[in-house]
Amino acid sequence: MNEFCAKKLGEVLAFEYFGKATFAKGREALSTLFSQGIIEHVNATYEDFITRIESTATRNNVSNVTLPKKDKTFAKLSQMQDLYVGD
Repeated sequence: MNEFCAKKLGEVLAFEYFGKATFAKGREALSTLFSQGIIEHVNATYEDFITRIESTATRNNVSNVTLPKKDKTFAKLSQMQDLYVGD
């Protein structure tokens, strides 16, 4: 896998982590809309995707590129959320 693809993989991974964190923040409100089973399914899906992406990066020896890109993209997403949505 080339560096460009490894970085894109890191961006996708950041969105998975960000989605999981955002879902966790809203869990109380979401529990009024969705059953516990649906909430658990969503969390399991995030975990599954995260595991698969990290495994892909490891198998292709690009974790040293993918993980820092994930961290950088996650930070940008968090800043945008704080700016536009707040806590």
